[in-house]
Amino acid sequence: MKKIYSIVVLLLSSIFASAQCSDLFFSEYSEGSSNNKYLEVYNPSGSSIDLSNYSICVIGNGGSYTNTFQLYGTLGSDKVFVVSTDQSDASSILSKADTALSYPSVVHFNGDDAVCLLSGTDTIDVIGVRRVRENWTVGTGSTKDHTLVRKASVSAGETDWTKAVDQWDVYPQNTWSYLGSTTSDCQQSAPEACSDLFFSEYSEGSSNNKYLEVYNPSGSSIDLSNYSICVIGNGGSFTNTFQLYGTLGSDKVFVVSTDQSDAASILSKADTALSYPSVVHFNGDDAVCLLSGTDTIDVIGVRRVRENWTVGTGSTKDHTLVRKASVSAGETDWTKAVDQWDVYPQNTWSYLGSTTSDCHPAVTPEVKFAKTKYFVDENAGTAFVEVSIAATSKDTTKVEVFVTGGTAVNGTDYTITSSTMVTFNPGDDTNQKVTMDITDNTDGGLNKNITLALRNLSSNAVWGSDTTSEVVILNDDYIVSDIVDVVQLDGDLAPTNKGVKYEITGVVYGIDYDGNAGLSFTAIDATSGINIFNFNDVSDYVVTEGDEITVRGEIDFFRGLLELKADSIKLNSQGNTLASPTVVDAPSEETESEFIQLAKVWITNDTTTVWPNNESPNFGNIELTNEKGDTFQLRIDKDIIDMQGEAVIADTMIITGIGGQYDRDAPYNSGYQIFPRRLSDVAAWVDRSSISELTVICKVYPNPTAENLTVIGTDKWDLYEVYSVTGIRVSEGSFVNNNLSVANLDSGNYIIRMRSADKVGTARFM
Repeated sequence: MKKIYSIVVLLLSSIFASAQCSDLFFSEYSEGSSNNKYLEVYNPSGSSIDLSNYSICVIGNGGSYTNTFQLYGTLGSDKVFVVSTDQSDASSILSKADTALSYPSVVHFNGDDAVCLLSGTDTIDVIGVRRVRENWTVGTGSTKDHTLVRKASVSAGETDWTKAVDQWDVYPQNTWSYLGSTTSDCQQSAPEACSDLFFSEYSEGSSNNKYLEVYNPSGSSIDLSNYSICVIGNGGSFTNTFQLYGTLGSDKVFVVSTDQSDAASILSKADTALSYPSVVHFNGDDAVCLLSGTDTIDVIGVRRVRENWTVGTGSTKDHTLVRKASVSAGETDWTKAVDQWDVYPQNTWSYLGSTTSDCHPAVTPEVKFAKTKYFVDENAGTAFVEVSIAATSKDTTKVEVFVTGGTAVNGTDYTITSSTMVTFNPGDDTNQKVTMDITDNTDGGLNKNITLALRNLSSNAVWGSDTTSEVVILNDDYIVSDIVDVVQLDGDLAPTNKGVKYEITGVVYGIDYDGNAGLSFTAIDATSGINIFNFNDVSDYVVTEGDEITVRGEIDFFRGLLELKADSIKLNSQGNTLASPTVVDAPSEETESEFIQLAKVWITNDTTTVWPNNESPNFGNIELTNEKGDTFQLRIDKDIIDMQGEAVIADTMIITGIGGQYDRDAPYNSGYQIFPRRLSDVAAWVDRSSISELTVICKVYPNPTAENLTVIGTDKWDLYEVYSVTGIRVSEGSFVNNNLSVANLDSGNYIIRMRSADKVGTARFM
């Protein structure tokens, strides 16, 4: 029996220890003169806590009345939440308060009122005894006319006041110097320097030339959806807030300006420009805060105090402030932060758009040749050199590409542009292309042994050279055409121009369906589409959806599919927006090599539960049908790596993809197919009338967005469904604090449908 008792004691000790530093408790209480009163709640844990389940309750006059306040937002680890009266001292209390309440409230207490902190309906901490009216003695003072500060050794709330009374240090009335933070043995280590955002520039310029710059000092990108800027104006008479958005790269800045700012110097560098009123329509006596969630992480000025704060030889009024390079983190105490700024005259904007920080020491820029190609058209007597340059640079770097060698390239026989200059901006690490023209002034062949070099125009340093080893011969017998003009078919739907050479320019749609050595993909221009094919790779081109390319080749034909067998491929640009798919009932000759969407289809064999691979007996083919009774093939190519073996998600589907054909015999008028590009091209068909039934119209931000989406308002939503404007359900899941990620969606317009326990809502976003 004794052994069992020991085990129970150890178990209880373990449970008790694990509960320490895990939940909120009161860290400060002030019953000051007049209405200088506040309560401070502390998060001792190692992670942020959602405050939506917590509240403060005051039981006054021994139980004759009760006031309650619901906490809100998220409280970070080792952070405090301060609730004060709205008549409190502006500089010492209101400047640090998260919320200021009007009478009556939980902070309009007297020293004989009991105060409770609740989690849900459970009391987790108390000051005084509920339903007892008494000025409780605390140390050498009491709860009346004193400030109480929780001792550093306290690690959890206490509901027994006879025990809690010994957990407080007592100070004279109107002692407010401890407010805004707490000293605790639970305290986590301080955040690492260069790990979180801070303000790097502030400008209170003439007229409405005003902006704020936020800097990411860390070594990785930061999602901005949890960050916002807040301006508390005229000493607290108004507040404006702006939610940051997108992703901010390492050593990059996010600039917010007024929309009336100078176009060349400010608006050209602004990530967003706001109309009045906004967080950048401040005056020099308005306080500016940077928030992570509900936690303030950096300040300019003092909250709820109206003052033109002195900074160096200037002030926050009519000056530009630039953060010193030695600063590595935000500062919430303005008395410390004020020394972290260099001050410049009004309308000094030359520092905007980047920052100098010891978090990222300057590095020597690296510039090198990535690829050099020599294009020759001997019939026309012309040629050009296309050079791809890769660079990584901290500072703006101007690079000259120039000719250093080659037979008679600058003599009378040949004329060549001797140099071309390109500029790399801070942080650039992508390839840039330059082109130099060469003209043959004789009847002879063009020289192909041209040596190029790179030179830094600032330092004259030469980084290296390259000889044009890859030669592309251009002939004048390629017909430059729109894709629709190369589609020339006879009565059997076979090409009448097989073997004719064409040059077409279009945008890549989909993937490379010959993913090994070789090419098979679709290019589409404004007129039509065509399959680009070769048994071998061409021009080292890597198929990427959204690329605009120029392809030269001859017309070919395979099993009813018209193809351009490529000789050369030139990449013109990347990241081009794809057109919306054409909605059709079934694939046909008109949809061959087009971007299409089947509006409502299902599998003819209702025993199929997973998408097949390229093995027998299906070889990746599934027969589909529609309401008209048409039958056609869905082709799951072996290179669609995320689809094979996955479950078929619905009986009735909407399918997006590339139209194709496989027909062995003339006339080539059957065997039409659709090639999905990825698993997400298959969605469950949903009756759009269900969307029109939604009755609660909601708002979401940021809108447009490329990353995250948050529902505005106090309603808490549980589940969401996202639809395209054509009624396709493209995403669904559960909300996290009314927030969801939409980063996996394609560009376009969408409808979001949301549900809670008692209502349904809808909103549109881009």
